[in-house]
Amino acid sequence: MDKLQVRMNSHAMSLKEAFDKLGDTPEGVAKVLRDMGIKGVKGSCMSCPIAKYLVKCGFSEIYVGSPSFSIKGEHEGYSNDGHGTTEGELPKAVAAFVYQFDTALWPELRE
Repeated sequence: MDKLQVRMNSHAMSLKEAFDKLGDTPEGVAKVLRDMGIKGVKGSCMSCPIAKYLVKCGFSEIYVGSPSFSIKGEHEGYSNDGHGTTEGELPKAVAAFVYQFDTALWPELRE
C-alpha cells in the first residue's frame, strides 16, 4: 500500500475520504497525484488524473468534468440517481485542478 492507504480495486475508503486525501488546493491535488505517479489525458472525462486516482482508490465507471462528476454505485453524502450512479460537484480544489489541467497547467501530469 502507498502512503495514502489505498488498495487497488476495493473501496479502502469512502468517496469523500478519497476526495479529502487530495488536499484543499489545486497545488496540493497535483502534489498527491505526482507523488502517486498518476498521469492522465487532457480533456478526457474518463482518463484524466482524477478519474485514474479514483480508479486506484477502487472506484469504477468514473466520469470527471469540472465542476462535476458521476461514478458507479451509491455513495453516502452525494446525490444518487436511483439507477446505481452517484453524481455530484467536485470539491473546489479538485475542480480547480481539473480546469487548470485541461487548460494549460500541470504538463508533468499528462500522458
